[in-house]
Amino acid sequence: SGMNGSGKTYIGRLLENAGYGFIDADTEITVIYDSVEDRIISHSELPREKNNDYFYRYKWVWDENKFLNKVQCRPSKVVFVSGASSNSYKFLDYFKKKFILYAPFEVIQHRLVRRDGARWASQGTHYGQLVKRYEAMMKAVQEAEGKVVAINTDDSVESILRSIFKNI
Repeated sequence: SGMNGSGKTYIGRLLENAGYGFIDADTEITVIYDSVEDRIISHSELPREKNNDYFYRYKWVWDENKFLNKVQCRPSKVVFVSGASSNSYKFLDYFKKKFILYAPFEVIQHRLVRRDGARWASQGTHYGQLVKRYEAMMKAVQEAEGKVVAINTDDSVESILRSIFKNI
C-alpha cells in the first residue's frame, strides 16, 4: 500500500519482471463508488471539475470478486497487490505479509508533478488533498509499526527490493 507517488506500481512492475505475480489494483480491481447516489459508476460519469466535494462524493473501492479472480489467476505463489482505496483495509486478512511504501513529502510531490503535471505543485484542491493524504499515510506508517513492513522508496531500488525479498 502507499499513497499516490510512493512507487507502488513501479516497484510492482519490477517484482513482476522478476517473476512474481503482480496486480495493479488501481487499474485491475478498483471501481468508483458514488456515495451520493449509492452506486458504482463508470469513469465517463465522473465530472471533469474536481472540487472539494468530488473527493468526498466519489470513492475508489476494490471489488472483492475482481480481487479474488485476479489473485487466483496468477500462477506465482507470491502475488504482490499494489494500490490503495477507501476500502482496502477490508482486504488485509487476505495477505500474509503487508508492505506500506512511503517517501518524504517533497519526493512524493516531485514524482506526482513529473507524472501528472503541475496540479500537485501549488496551493489548490489537488495540493490540499495531497497534503491530507500524506499526513494520513505517515500516520498509518507510524500506527502500523510491527504489523507491516514500511519501506522508504526514496532509497535505492536495490535497497527497496532487498527489503521486500527479506520480508516475504
